Amino acid sequence: MKTRVCWDMTLVVVLITMLSLSAWAVPQQINYQGKLTDQYGDPVTDGNYEMTFTMYDGMGTWLWAETQTVTVTGGIYTVQIGQDPVGYPFPADLFEGERYLGVKVGTDPEMSPRQPLTSVPFAMRAEMAEGVVDSAVDTVHIVDSAVTEGKVAQSAITTGKVAANAITGEKIVDGTVTAADISGGSGSGLDADRLDGLEASDFITGVNAGTGLVGGGTSGDVTVDVQVPFLLSDSVSGGLIMGMNTSESTGFGVYGSTSGSSGIGVYGYASNTGNVYNYGGYFGNGHN
Repeated sequence: MKTRVCWDMTLVVVLITMLSLSAWAVPQQINYQGKLTDQYGDPVTDGNYEMTFTMYDGMGTWLWAETQTVTVTGGIYTVQIGQDPVGYPFPADLFEGERYLGVKVGTDPEMSPRQPLTSVPFAMRAEMAEGVVDSAVDTVHIVDSAVTEGKVAQSAITTGKVAANAITGEKIVDGTVTAADISGGSGSGLDADRLDGLEASDFITGVNAGTGLVGGGTSGDVTVDVQVPFLLSDSVSGGLIMGMNTSESTGFGVYGSTSGSSGIGVYGYASNTGNVYNYGGYFGNGHN
């Protein structure tokens, strides 16, 4: 206790300081080394000491602190300030501006003066990264194949970050875009005008069954059949059905057949409602 009180009054710290304020991509800790001596300048007794390290701004405002049990040998100690970067990390803005480090041993008052935090060469170089203006790094400054799939976070590249018409067929590796990568239906982004070089008007969108036909459809395989019984009804001149055989030997213009005990192979019906001739069926011989 007597020795401890003596430190309380005259404890000095000879700084052999190495601060490593590097990019956030590396472990977020500061290497700090110092030497503890008594009032006579002799190293303190070897052992473990409870030490508190506190960060302040240039106005002396408390910003962050942690306490560690530090091993001292020959008066020399080395610590990693920020020993729990996950559970108790440095605040994101901790090293913005003028900063000072205070050191305290056990219950003794904090030593004076507080030590200013200065940059190491690599940290000064890293400051340039914060000064990169928008669009300063373009394709000219990126080596071919330097940015791989493993370096791009999932969903990091959105449509808002890709210029219109920037991705062409030449920039897509064959076989990389599969059916599973393309959403279907409306809003899929697929334009029929760009499929196989054909226009949308070149594709059949539906088949409708007309008079005397059944079937049709707008998707999949469609079939059209003749409606049975086949019936045509309209008001025309010249006939609804006309068959013509131009063979110079034999043939039929219209042919009908029935195999039942009763029936009609070809049947026509005319309704005369005026002073005209109507024919239910008309058969002529063009032989001279």
